[in-house]
Amino acid sequence: MCTPLAPARIFITGLSLIAAGVLAAPGARAQSGPPAGLSVRVVNAPTAPVPVVLGAPVVIDGSAPVPVSLGTPVTIDTSVPLPVSVVGDSAPQPIQIVLFQPTSNLPDNNRFRVPTGKRLVIEYASCSAGDADDVLLGLAVRTRVNGAETPHSCPFDVRVNVGRPGPGMAYRGARLMRVYADPGTDVVVGFDGIPAASFPFFSAVLSGHLVDVP
Repeated sequence: MCTPLAPARIFITGLSLIAAGVLAAPGARAQSGPPAGLSVRVVNAPTAPVPVVLGAPVVIDGSAPVPVSLGTPVTIDTSVPLPVSVVGDSAPQPIQIVLFQPTSNLPDNNRFRVPTGKRLVIEYASCSAGDADDVLLGLAVRTRVNGAETPHSCPFDVRVNVGRPGPGMAYRGARLMRVYADPGTDVVVGFDGIPAASFPFFSAVLSGHLVDVP
């Protein structure tokens, strides 16, 4: 003897069969995302930058200036010299100048005339001297810019008694500098400090470059 099914159970079973039929229908499929190759616009606002991870090296074409905007200070490590490229100016022309004042009656050679149409940039100076009184402090490199002459000191860092018969001192020093001299002016080297009682001598080597000026 069969027991009749309750109406509610018959209704639920019918809905299940209908849902199964819809899912099994040939035209039915789950909703998918956008098609491949769709363009995406990313708004990279300064207040909310979007991090970008690159999986391959990036080559920057330097034939034209590349604008760079930095939101934080940048520190450059100069423990290794950085190559410098001068853009928009003539190439610097390296120069080394040897100046001296002898102890004998030879003429002094303690000045250098900057060529016309050139500006001299002194980047390094080395100096040495000797006397019998131990009173020298260093050499002064005098240059003229815009009509004003200014002395730039190259102090003696090393002082040695050379032990000759009678008193005798030898001095040596060197200094990095950034000193300019206008076209047609004289660069003059002399003693910086108290003149020695005995006739002293010195030599100086200046290294730098010349640049063309209009």
